[in-house]
Amino acid sequence: INNGINLSGRGGMVWTKNRSNSGDPLLIDTVRGGGLGLNSDKVIGQFSGMGNTFTSTGYTTANFADPMQTTSGNTFVSWTFRKAEKFFDIVTYTGDGTNRDIPHSLGAVPGWIIIKRTSTTGSWIVYCNSLGSSSNLQLEDTSVVNSSSTLFNSTNPTSTTFTVSGDVSVNGSLDTYVA
Repeated sequence: INNGINLSGRGGMVWTKNRSNSGDPLLIDTVRGGGLGLNSDKVIGQFSGMGNTFTSTGYTTANFADPMQTTSGNTFVSWTFRKAEKFFDIVTYTGDGTNRDIPHSLGAVPGWIIIKRTSTTGSWIVYCNSLGSSSNLQLEDTSVVNSSSTLFNSTNPTSTTFTVSGDVSVNGSLDTYVA
């Protein structure tokens, strides 16, 4: 896919969705590598065997884990987010089960943050600045806003860090996460 975005040199994420069938939305990123995928509508952890690569003009697709993603004649939509200051960043970390700050490279206060536990099942936790640190959403769910001050330790993000609690959804001991 040639979209003119330098993912191999600058980094970023691609979010793809089959528009012809009900295939799962797929997310791949340059930090975890094109071989690892996540489905934004499921709580499962990351899966391997994707075989995608990132190029100076976009990305290549290979072995989608969902058969609906490879059906001949289907149409797709994809959104590419290139890492850029004050726009988009990708952070990975290993949980330690305590309240802690996670550094990021935005150079601005994030408007929203999505955190996914990749080592095992877990919801997609969404921080949104209009809701504040005492509420969150779950990306894979259609529920209303969750009022919980525990996940972000009642602390709004800064231009250099965001805060997570020791809750397994955002910082379970020895679990891995992408934000």
